[in-house]
Amino acid sequence: MQYDGLIFDLDGTLWDACEAVARSWACTLRDVYGVTDPPSIDEIQSIMGLQSHEIAQRLFARYGSNPDEMAARCMCEECAHLEAHGAHLYPDVIITLRQLAEVYPLSIVSNCQKGYIESFLHFYHLEPLFADFVCEGGTGMPKADNIRLVMARNGMHHPAYIGDTQGDFEAAARAGAAFIWAAYGFGQALQAPLRINCFRELLTLVRK
Repeated sequence: MQYDGLIFDLDGTLWDACEAVARSWACTLRDVYGVTDPPSIDEIQSIMGLQSHEIAQRLFARYGSNPDEMAARCMCEECAHLEAHGAHLYPDVIITLRQLAEVYPLSIVSNCQKGYIESFLHFYHLEPLFADFVCEGGTGMPKADNIRLVMARNGMHHPAYIGDTQGDFEAAARAGAAFIWAAYGFGQALQAPLRINCFRELLTLVRK
């Protein structure tokens, strides 16, 4: 199928940062707030892709009266941790991105805080491969609007958005982008007409 750009989700699509985030949050919650029962890896996986206020209510409300502040502190410090240590990349992500970037402009749109995408790009030295990236923490807008923003400022008319959840599928549809379900990720998007079972399958699926 012909596309004029590829836009990626990050968590559950390019990497799995749950274990690294769990370690970072545990340190912040213990050292700053005295919390001894931080969110588990499974709990963190369950909120990947949600907006920050939803994460605060789901995982931090149990620790006190200001979950938004606690979540913001943890998310800020996790970016420094990820930039220094990285996380678990899915197999063949880097080599596949390099091959895709020879043909398509690549971008990232994620419901994350400012600094999170930058941590991913910096640790793996991937900045040259991506034409653009946008996050909810930077614009304050939901994913569909951020996909539209990337499309508009990069002159894309028929891009594909690659993500792993039903929310990604719905956001791509609202933005007018095609959708490819990363079925190896965290969520479900069973109505998606296109799917990949590993990242490298993109090379065949989107080949011009």
